[in-house]
Amino acid sequence: MQSAKKEQGMDRIKLTVNILLQIWKARNRMTFQSVNVDTKLIVDKAQQEWTEYEAETETDTRTNASSEVDKQLQHGWEPPKEGVIKINTDAAISAKMVRTELGIIARNWRGGIVKAKGITESRRGEAAKEEALAIRSALEMVKDAGWTNIEVQSNCKSVVSQINTGNVQDCYLTNNPGRH
Repeated sequence: MQSAKKEQGMDRIKLTVNILLQIWKARNRMTFQSVNVDTKLIVDKAQQEWTEYEAETETDTRTNASSEVDKQLQHGWEPPKEGVIKINTDAAISAKMVRTELGIIARNWRGGIVKAKGITESRRGEAAKEEALAIRSALEMVKDAGWTNIEVQSNCKSVVSQINTGNVQDCYLTNNPGRH
C-alpha cells in the first residue's frame, strides 16, 4: 500500500505481481510436469509480458482518460457509501488440477484496495460450496480486521439467496472443523 504512493509505485507493484505469477507458473510446471525452468527465463518472461501490458495500457490511457473509479464502474464494480468497506468474493475450481481457489478483495469507498486474500486448496470442489466458503473466509477477514461497516458482494446468486433467507442446507458450511 505504501509503494503505491511512491513515484512509479504502481508500476513496480504491477511488475512484481507479474514476476510472482511467472514464479508460480514455473513452480506448477516443476511440480506437476517435472519441467525445470531457468530463473532468468522466468524474470525475462515477466518483464516481456509487463512491457507488452504497459504498451497496451498506454494506448488505452490515451484514448480513455477516465478515472480509476470510472473504469471500475464500467466493469460492474460500484463503490460503496463513504466509510463502508466493500468486499468482493469469488471461487474457482480446477477439476483437472483437483484444486480450488478462493479470492477476496476489500476496497474502500474510493475504490482503493484495503486488503486482499487468495486461498488455494488441493481438493475437489463444488461451486456453491466454494462460493460460500469464499464468503465465510471474507467474513473471517472482516472479523480479524475489526471492520464493522461492510458490504459483501458475491456473483453466486444461489448462495446469496440462501444467506439472505437464512436457508442453510449444508451443515458442512456451518460446522467445518478444518476451517476457522
